[in-house]
Amino acid sequence: YGAAGALTCIINNAGVAAFGRPETPAVAQEIVECNFFGVQRVCDAFRPLLAPNGRIVNVASASGPMFVSGCKPERRQQLLKFDADISHLVALAAEFATLTAEGAGAAEAAGFGSGAYGFSKALVNLYTVIEAKKYPNLQINACTPGYIYTDMTVPGGGGDAASRGMKEPADGAKCPVMLATGSHTHTGKFFGSDGLLSPFDKYRAPGSPAAVY
Repeated sequence: YGAAGALTCIINNAGVAAFGRPETPAVAQEIVECNFFGVQRVCDAFRPLLAPNGRIVNVASASGPMFVSGCKPERRQQLLKFDADISHLVALAAEFATLTAEGAGAAEAAGFGSGAYGFSKALVNLYTVIEAKKYPNLQINACTPGYIYTDMTVPGGGGDAASRGMKEPADGAKCPVMLATGSHTHTGKFFGSDGLLSPFDKYRAPGSPAAVY
C-alpha cells in the first residue's frame, strides 16, 4: 500500500472462531463482527482504491454451505437471496444476535443452522454474490481454504497437520491465490479448496465434481 497506481486485489482472510471456548452470546457476536462485518468494512475502505478490473477474494469456509444446509427452508431462502442488498444481511445478523442472546438453542429453534462461525461464513458467501452484482467491473469471489492447521483451529497447538488430518497453511493459500492472480473470469462464485466451483447450500468434498451454476 502506498505504491504508485491502484490496488489490484483485496484478500479478506482475517477470521475468528469459538474453537476452545464456550460459544456464549458475546463470543458469537465477536465471530460475526469479525468474520462478516470485518469483511464488509475492509471492502468499503479499500474498494475505491481498486483498479477497474481489480479483484476481491473473501476467504470463507465450507462451514458456510454446511450451515445453510442445516437451516429450515425459510432460512435457507434468506441466506441464498442473491438479489438482496446489504441491509438484508445486516438484518439477518441482528436477528441472529438477538436469538443467540436468548440462550442456547434459540437460533436453531428459529430455523437457523448451528453455530455462529458457519452463520458468519454463510453471510460472507451471500455478501460476495451481492457485491459481485453491484460491482460488475470487479471480480469478486469467495472460497474455502480447507481444514488448515492454525492457531484458530488447534488452540494451544499440539501434534501436526498430518497427524490431525489437516492441511498446512501453504495449502490453504492455493485457492485464494488462484482467485487473486489466476487467468479466470469468475465473479460472484464460491470455490472449494481444490479450486473448483462449490455450491452455496451444501458441502462439496475436495476432489468431487465441481458445482455448475
